[in-house]
Amino acid sequence: TVTLGAGGTSPVLGLAGCPPVVPGYRVGDELGRGAMGVVYRAVQQSDGGTVAIKTILPAVAPSPLVVGRFCREAEILGRLTHPNVVGHRASGAAGPLLYVVMEYVPGEPGSAIIAREGPLAPARVLHWAGQILDALAHAHGS
Repeated sequence: TVTLGAGGTSPVLGLAGCPPVVPGYRVGDELGRGAMGVVYRAVQQSDGGTVAIKTILPAVAPSPLVVGRFCREAEILGRLTHPNVVGHRASGAAGPLLYVVMEYVPGEPGSAIIAREGPLAPARVLHWAGQILDALAHAHGS
């Protein structure tokens, strides 16, 4: 049985206007979408804190390769603690829906900043690159 969202359609099918149902969270607006999943802003019902929830797209969910990759990502994220790596809160399944609950980091994508401001100053790019490299070094050392 598939739990229906507020729109009355299956969140597993990824239909527009219907956020997924994740137990313990009130799922809100979509923050981003990639080839494998969708990230939503949500509120943790136990404490009212804002979190981000990544779900796997239903179109790719049947693929054992994609499911394995999604689960490995959640497992690795759960082991990492670093100021430049988003914090893992929980992961699991709600029926056929796989999800990862992460720390919510407010802000805007780098692509939006570049679109608005044009080419970035080298010092700013180097600062961002340094943060990314620190996070990658930590991830590969863990």
